Amino acid sequence: MGEFSDYAIVAKAEPELIDFRYRFIGEWVERMFDANPTGQLVADVLPDEQAQDALFSYSQTISSAKPVLEQRRLIFNRFVPFSYNRLMLPLSDNGEYPTHVLVYVAPSLWWAKTRMDLRLRDREQQH
Repeated sequence: MGEFSDYAIVAKAEPELIDFRYRFIGEWVERMFDANPTGQLVADVLPDEQAQDALFSYSQTISSAKPVLEQRRLIFNRFVPFSYNRLMLPLSDNGEYPTHVLVYVAPSLWWAKTRMDLRLRDREQQH
């Protein structure tokens, strides 16, 4: 499946947990975004419904200071059905309270990952 970091996201909580800023995006996740959103806010990168879902889950992880595991399904890039697991771990940069969320995105079905990889490969070959 590749290196752990290829499927990882690190997002830093903005004040009041209103939004999160991407601090690290793994290579596989970057290909899914078709860009590297490092430094950008989640709400500025994802479509509204997906952004609200991610922001709620990231906030829940930070607020509870506990890991969160979710299963999700979405239509990616308007045509690719994609099922995945999202493991979120709270991280602290001050040793007191969580300030970041480490997200591991793992395709939940082999065919979904294979299908996405094939489409990404085909798209790369077209460019």
